[in-house]
Amino acid sequence: MRNNEGQERGGRVRRRIDMGSQARLVMVVLATMVASVFMTKTVDAQILGTRDTWAVSDFEAKNGVSQAVGTTAAESVFNALENTEKYDLQSLDVIRRYAGDLGYVMPVTDATRLKRLGEASQSSRMVYGEVYAAQVVDVDGGRQGQVAIRVLVLNVASGRIVNGAAVSGMSDKRDASTPDETLLRQAFESASYAAVEAIQARTIPQATVLNIIGEQILINRGSTSGFKVGDRLVLTRGTQLVAEATVTEMDADSAYLRVSRSYSGVRPGDKTESVVDVPIPTGNFNSNGSAQTTRPRSRGGNNNGVITALIVIALGILLFSQGSGGNNPAAANVTAEAMLNTGVTPGVRISWTRDRFFRGNENPFAWQVYREGVQTPVAVVPGQASFAIDDVLGSNSPGPSRPDYDFGGQIGGTECNNGSAPEGSAT
Repeated sequence: MRNNEGQERGGRVRRRIDMGSQARLVMVVLATMVASVFMTKTVDAQILGTRDTWAVSDFEAKNGVSQAVGTTAAESVFNALENTEKYDLQSLDVIRRYAGDLGYVMPVTDATRLKRLGEASQSSRMVYGEVYAAQVVDVDGGRQGQVAIRVLVLNVASGRIVNGAAVSGMSDKRDASTPDETLLRQAFESASYAAVEAIQARTIPQATVLNIIGEQILINRGSTSGFKVGDRLVLTRGTQLVAEATVTEMDADSAYLRVSRSYSGVRPGDKTESVVDVPIPTGNFNSNGSAQTTRPRSRGGNNNGVITALIVIALGILLFSQGSGGNNPAAANVTAEAMLNTGVTPGVRISWTRDRFFRGNENPFAWQVYREGVQTPVAVVPGQASFAIDDVLGSNSPGPSRPDYDFGGQIGGTECNNGSAPEGSAT
């Protein structure tokens, strides 16, 4: 009986062990399934993280258009980019916050400042632009919104415009009771989708430098990737601008470049990106509704205004001045010379001489440097200085370290409303 009982008990034990093994097996399978789900999500997140990060800045209103529509244009372009699901996008509010931290007033249109804004927000591309027309017109017994915009894509690493489009957009024809804002917003949506479609169509893949043969540079892409003889490219190494070059020869899968301007020696592994000139809308429309455009002015190697900009010197606030002792200007012999700051960074050195007979020049507060078409200073230097640097790195650009850069909105002058230097001033 004992043996039988023992066998019976042993059988029960064995049965219990078998059932436990099955339970553990089920638990292992479930755990594997859960792990697979989480691993899949992790991989998806990693894939999304490899996409380029783009940022959109408020657009500038031109031709007397209200600046309020510049915000509407930026929002529409942001939405059009977001709907492609091809980019990681910084929100407009985030970019505006970064601009405020840098002391910039929207819209930011200067290439140097856009580059710094992109670096601060860790974006690889800055999208900005201009609104040249935004109107509501009577058509066929109804009303229609019509807009013309220019969208520009700036490569943050190089500070160059690498893509863009000039497009028009029109709303549906609606009855007279439809608000202007509704019609214009729909027109901006139409223009934005057309612009993003054009930008994607003209995007040429990034190429890599394979070798340097004498004065020629061999890259790993050619005509099948959209390259053409005569294309202008910029070469970058990480966040550093290395050179500008032109495509001289090619076959299906490779091409040769010739450097037109070098900032640092080209090496195998450097990356290329095409540089483009984007037409400028006139604000008028063709009979088919498309925007009339003109060609942009040549910028001498496409340095986006850094090298060839017309520089205007404006005298900063003179804390102790009461005016000039005559008709002499505060600054004379103003010159602007192209240069490579620290040997690698393209820029302009603006120098001047101070008139010692200009009362107050013995103790000025600071000098502001303005570029034509830019409403805020591109450089601010102490009153004792006689030169400033305007380069793609913003060596003398105003920012958080210079809280007095706009002098409370005052541009130059011989009188000051401040009894002392602004708080936090370094000069």
